[in-house]
Amino acid sequence: IGMTVVGVDLGRLAFTATEVQTVAEVAGTGYPHPRVEGISSPGGDPGNSACAADALAVINDNRIDGRQAIAANIEGYERGFYDVDTDGPFTTAVPTGETANAVRATASVTVDNFFASIFGAPQSTVRKDAVATLTCGNRAQPLPIMVQDCQFGGFDGPDDCADLEELTQQSIAEENSCWTSLSSESAGTDRIKALIEANCCAQGPGNCTLPPDYPVVSEGQAVQVMNGQSSLLKALQVCWDNGFRSFIVPITPCNTPCNQTNQVSGFASIELTTRPVATGNPKYLSLGSFCNATGQLEGRGGTCYGIFKVAMVE
Repeated sequence: IGMTVVGVDLGRLAFTATEVQTVAEVAGTGYPHPRVEGISSPGGDPGNSACAADALAVINDNRIDGRQAIAANIEGYERGFYDVDTDGPFTTAVPTGETANAVRATASVTVDNFFASIFGAPQSTVRKDAVATLTCGNRAQPLPIMVQDCQFGGFDGPDDCADLEELTQQSIAEENSCWTSLSSESAGTDRIKALIEANCCAQGPGNCTLPPDYPVVSEGQAVQVMNGQSSLLKALQVCWDNGFRSFIVPITPCNTPCNQTNQVSGFASIELTTRPVATGNPKYLSLGSFCNATGQLEGRGGTCYGIFKVAMVE
């Protein structure tokens, strides 16, 4: 009988442990978002209190031991470093030359035992932790413009977001950006124009989605590129006029000509800072680069050029 009643408590604790682990994971993934959203703004990192407060909004949507999870269920957050190339482990000692890119959230709850108190154990504490990190996506559905990675030479992580260069006066003729078909298909004007138009529907941002057949591009993929074509700049003018200013674009190695196959080395967030100039001389794009935590990105790893996502790793 004694073994049976203790088994009841153990089963309850096992169920509660699952709930606590869920809350730790929710806290770990919720905590970094304010930082990622703020690192490209003048305010920068909002700090531990703001990140914890933002995470609380999603923590409260969960339950532990029949009650709503609350701030008291989070013992704390620890910022540190997680090397995705070696699969960790998480460490609070950030290596020299690196920046903090992960957080460990610890959740706990103390529950009253039903029967184990008979044997001198009136309560039990369940404690779990989870680690989430900022990581890069390695797949995207980008705008069909490739930018060379030499424009991001000084970028090493989220703390460098404020130092991202303005990619202004990016003349296609200078071959530091190219048009691309986003696939192995020929980079013809009609195809690229169709891809641009799919990004910038007349209904404006938030009112349309990319078609199902829009290409998904992966890091390391070879794609066809081309230069020139004022008609494509005119298509981008439509994007500007329809209110579409921010995009994800693929990145290619520096000094890669725009008249051959290029390889995707990662993805970046860019924005049109002025209406593209499609007539006269020179014809050009004015682009800005910025940090971003959104976009159609999948997977872990990849090369970061200002795009981040939050992923559970431990």
